[in-house]
Amino acid sequence: MAVDRNAGYTYTVIAETTDGKTVGRSPSLTRQSMRIKESTMKKTIICLMMILTAAVMLPAQDRALVSVTGNILQPSDSDFRDIYGDTQFMPEIRADVKLFKGFRLRLSYGFYDAEGATPELDFDCATSQTALTAGISYLGKISPRWRWSAGIGVSRLGYKEEALDQEVTGSAWGPHADIGLLAFFGRHLLARIDVGYAGAEDIVEDVTIKLGGFKAGAGIGVRF
Repeated sequence: MAVDRNAGYTYTVIAETTDGKTVGRSPSLTRQSMRIKESTMKKTIICLMMILTAAVMLPAQDRALVSVTGNILQPSDSDFRDIYGDTQFMPEIRADVKLFKGFRLRLSYGFYDAEGATPELDFDCATSQTALTAGISYLGKISPRWRWSAGIGVSRLGYKEEALDQEVTGSAWGPHADIGLLAFFGRHLLARIDVGYAGAEDIVEDVTIKLGGFKAGAGIGVRF
């Protein structure tokens, strides 16, 4: 068993050989990737339903903002982009809890799943990645409806990759920063757009890999 360094990206680009011949694709990955996509869609729908329910039931006290955002992420690792594509869709749920004045404790969790094939040997592979972030954000007032936000913190970026029934998992910590624009509608509902960056590095088989990247997204939420 060996890591396929011809592919560049080395989470689990794994090749097994028998009598000098390379084993081909793993058919189970196609079925697995379909299950991953279904799971991601279900999680996103559940989060949206929770936001809309809270918008109807909770009083507006401006103690916290909770939102669900759909982000377009450009991964930092160029070899990862060669295998899985230049961009990924990453749903994210975020809470900003008021501390004092405009400062808030920011917590968020994002995730995405993807499937691809190695450039040289064309092996099927699938990845699942997460981003757990904690930090401080500031919410500034532009007008009664509009607010701007900026935040810094740290992210725990986790990954799992599978190929040929082999699996590699890991995680790393790194910095996070974002800025955004929010619009409030009535007592509860809000809409937001954000851009940000989170990045970290890990080592797999003596090869340094980059996690995270730049992201831009839009979403809806509630204040209560």
